[in-house]
Amino acid sequence: MTQLLQGIAVTLTTATAPADAGTGNELYIGIVGTGGGREFPLDSPSDDFNTGEVEKFALGVIWEGGFLTGSTKFPNLSEPGQFNDPALIPLDIDLVNFVYLRKQGDIDQDNVDDAYRLKALRVVLYGESPSKRTFQFDNGGHSLWLATENGHVAYLKEEDKD
Repeated sequence: MTQLLQGIAVTLTTATAPADAGTGNELYIGIVGTGGGREFPLDSPSDDFNTGEVEKFALGVIWEGGFLTGSTKFPNLSEPGQFNDPALIPLDIDLVNFVYLRKQGDIDQDNVDDAYRLKALRVVLYGESPSKRTFQFDNGGHSLWLATENGHVAYLKEEDKD
């Protein structure tokens, strides 16, 4: 049975050191599979990703309780029915092969990239309840630089299914 993508829950942890581990550049969650794919911006009214912060983002419909509490951000136009609602792209979550984080590689006037240091990332893809898949980046406590000098993309590993 086809399980179309309804929502995406993202928990993003920026490294605590060095002091410039965060970025003002754009970050995107990408979903790719044999059924197609798309990138979704994690752009929000306060779109800087700050050193040491754990941020939660909700796109589309998140049916699992608890995620939408506290300081969850809703990226621009990602609520149900809006332009970045994941449900507008007919993606079967069972056909997803890759989930990744991509940092936009902007260079400033001094020819410097505003690098980003990723500590951890968890992405949950939601179909209709109870269908979901969970992907994560956890580099054993080591963080990963995303920058022009280091590469802009980090692919996530799927968590073991129960």
